[in-house]
Amino acid sequence: MDEFQGFVGRLQSEIEASEQRIQKLRKEKIQDFELLKTRHEKSNRESQRIIEEIILPRMQQLVSVFGKTEFLERDSRDLTTLVLEFPHTARFPARTTLRMSLAHDQEIKKLLVHYDLEILPIFIQYNKHAQLEVPLDSIDDQTIASWVEDRLLEFTKTYLELEFADQYQKANVVTEPVAGLRVSKLICDADCEYQGHRYYFLTKENKEQFLENPSQFVLTETVKEPTSDEK
Repeated sequence: MDEFQGFVGRLQSEIEASEQRIQKLRKEKIQDFELLKTRHEKSNRESQRIIEEIILPRMQQLVSVFGKTEFLERDSRDLTTLVLEFPHTARFPARTTLRMSLAHDQEIKKLLVHYDLEILPIFIQYNKHAQLEVPLDSIDDQTIASWVEDRLLEFTKTYLELEFADQYQKANVVTEPVAGLRVSKLICDADCEYQGHRYYFLTKENKEQFLENPSQFVLTETVKEPTSDEK
């Protein structure tokens, strides 16, 4: 056995060196994990702060302008996402969902502020997604605030466009009996009901003229409307 003693010693040295490498690697990975854990906690903390202090107040201002505060929701299980949902209405005939949320990149070195918009049905082109990258170690609140305000302004312009897109407003188009024009109800200044039918007028004066002698104008309104195939 003595003749193998040197050889065995060399083998053991290699095994010991391998074990030392494993221990070193384990220690490095534990340190990496602790650092990642710390960064993850910071990411969550900063994301919630940004939602509370920057994004939420601005979205509240947005919905207050529309008078639709009840449509802004937050999930108590997800403190980094805000959802604004406008239902289908006669004035805005589409279901509209806006999400503002925060996440982080894989290495947790950056915060990612997300803007996501969905309008159904889709009849117009619009920006469905935008993202802002923010270094976790050098967060600039003013930069985030400006970006969020720009996105909410962009959303507002897109949402208001529903009032003018022909594909969305077909159901709102009527014949104005006095003017004899096809117009949207949205631009009419007055309306009234006559013989079970509601009529819309560009001006209050047109309504008064109609009411003075409705039979003079009813034929204008009862002309056969174009069918869906003819429109």
